[in-house]
Amino acid sequence: MDEIIKGSSFSSYWYTDIREIVTIKDMLAGSADLYRANPAFWVKKKKGSPYEAVNYELLQHDVNALGTMLCHMGLKGERIAVMGQNSYEWIVSYLSVINGTGIVVPIDKELTGPEIGNLLRAGDAHTIFCTRQECKKLAGLPEIDRLIVMEFYGDRTDIHEQLEPVTDDNFDRNKYMNMILGDAASGSDAETVTADLKDSEQRKVEVYSWRELLAWGEQLLTGKFSVDPAKEADVEASAAKAGDPHSGLGEEDRVPDRSFLDAEIDPDALAVILFTSGTTGNPKGVMLSHRNITSNIMDVCRICQVYQSDKTLSLLPIHHTYECTLGMLLVLYRGASTAFCEGFKYISQNMKEAQNTFIIVVPRVLELVYDRIQKGIEKQGKEKTFRRAMKVNKALRKVGINISRTIFKSVIDGLGGKLRVVITGAAALNPNIFRAFEDFGIMVLQGYGMTECTPLISGTPGSAPDERYRKAGSVGTTVDKGEIKIINKDENGIGEVLFRGPNVMLGYYNMPEETADTIEPDGFMHTGDLGFVDKEGWLYLTGRAKNVIVTKTGENVYPEEIEDEIRSDPAIEECMVFPYNDHGEETVGIQILPAMENITEQLGCEPSEAELNEYFKKLVTDFNQNLAVYKRIRAVFVRKEDFIRTTTKKIRRQDNPLTPETIIGYK
Repeated sequence: MDEIIKGSSFSSYWYTDIREIVTIKDMLAGSADLYRANPAFWVKKKKGSPYEAVNYELLQHDVNALGTMLCHMGLKGERIAVMGQNSYEWIVSYLSVINGTGIVVPIDKELTGPEIGNLLRAGDAHTIFCTRQECKKLAGLPEIDRLIVMEFYGDRTDIHEQLEPVTDDNFDRNKYMNMILGDAASGSDAETVTADLKDSEQRKVEVYSWRELLAWGEQLLTGKFSVDPAKEADVEASAAKAGDPHSGLGEEDRVPDRSFLDAEIDPDALAVILFTSGTTGNPKGVMLSHRNITSNIMDVCRICQVYQSDKTLSLLPIHHTYECTLGMLLVLYRGASTAFCEGFKYISQNMKEAQNTFIIVVPRVLELVYDRIQKGIEKQGKEKTFRRAMKVNKALRKVGINISRTIFKSVIDGLGGKLRVVITGAAALNPNIFRAFEDFGIMVLQGYGMTECTPLISGTPGSAPDERYRKAGSVGTTVDKGEIKIINKDENGIGEVLFRGPNVMLGYYNMPEETADTIEPDGFMHTGDLGFVDKEGWLYLTGRAKNVIVTKTGENVYPEEIEDEIRSDPAIEECMVFPYNDHGEETVGIQILPAMENITEQLGCEPSEAELNEYFKKLVTDFNQNLAVYKRIRAVFVRKEDFIRTTTKKIRRQDNPLTPETIIGYK
């Protein structure tokens, strides 16, 4: 019988300052009460302006106001999509839906219009919140009945600050109607489109500014509308009427609307549908409950100590559970705060402005940061000084003296000056890069999870610095309320990782067979990941079951294992090991994205395509000498351009075939 490893067996590692929560609504209410005046989010009034704080009192107020308006619009129990740039309005919309209105359907803003339409259809969502910049992707989508347009800049930061009135000058409602109606309205001017909406049998599309709904909701919290703006056929006229929601009502008739405030939340009911794959064809939607999310928030806080004074910078796609659960909801649970990054090209600038103390990233971001640090040291000609500093620092740490942040102050300053914790996951982190950041005095916590587990399954404990350093490459111990077991082990103890815990999804939306194939009757979920545990119960991953290459001799080759080794060569920007069909025999192949700047510097000139091919064939031949014969790479392909990736920067293995357009010399 397979050994079951319980997360509770690692309790000596856990932080114990845990506030019990069952629903996200409980969590937000508790945090608003405990941390009322603390900053919850940091926003910008306009591009280039400084960050300003939105406190917990204002956050709770905005969630209540928007949620009240959504309920008033008849959206109670509906599936509502949220899509767009990481922003204050995105997270308020998410919380307003999940905390008393309906079921939230987060959508990846990087998808194409047809893919978005497919997910809206699959999730039965006809109302969508979308940031202004992404709205063009919604053109012509028949699934949309109601659009609510969000903004990245300009949110108020004081609860007493008047919301800017929405007018024709600052919000072109007809433009968005025209856009969503697509071909039906193409070539028509705004007046014609509005007339068509009034007088014809065409479908109606309601368009709102996020801020006007917020303003209406604020008034509903103190009294009722005389005319329901959400049910008027002419949305523009209804918006004008809504300027005085109490028109026609006597003082005694102004009854506060408590439909959202008093909504009871079932912690085990469906609350989130998050599509992880199948954006075309038959999408696979992960169903999550409040309890799934809150149990994971508490478990992550046992692994990582987050203080009220902490501040993070939101970088990763907010629709993903990795960023939403860990980077948003967990931060709110602890009374800390989040600043929103203006975009990947602004990371360095925003880190200096925000002075963030921790950050959640994928390994690719850490690799790029480390590479930038190394190049900076080389340009200054300080390689020997740097190596000597690293050596001295390690010697001091061995005798219990840790002055890493003093020794490497210039590195810390380059990362904003306050960074103390990096949480990384979604892919494997090179152990050498992990140790380097720890040597700089920055705690690096490696997590392992998946959307189906909301997301965290295991993590390296913050309270165990020596074990983390010694076990670099491990994804840590199972979360407190979870259990893992390894099944179908090979002779090296490697097998599939199964997980059970309160954070395991309810199932796949409208896919009972797929759910039954993934979750066993005893509650253990098949992760599809391969790995092993060491004698102390720490988990190590070796790859994905579906990525394993089986040689003609029956040996298993794990692509990720080879990639982690060869990727450390400075000539390789990125690589992907894959099964290559060599005249009917499955062998080990590799696609390599060259680090051209490093290669050019090494060779003294930029190589030709033929020279690049020869360069990497020799590199791989030398690399193969350190591999078992059956693991050796037999086919080398050099890429002309970057790999197709997911929004969390992982390589999409199935979407990077060998083609003449992407591979040098391929025919």
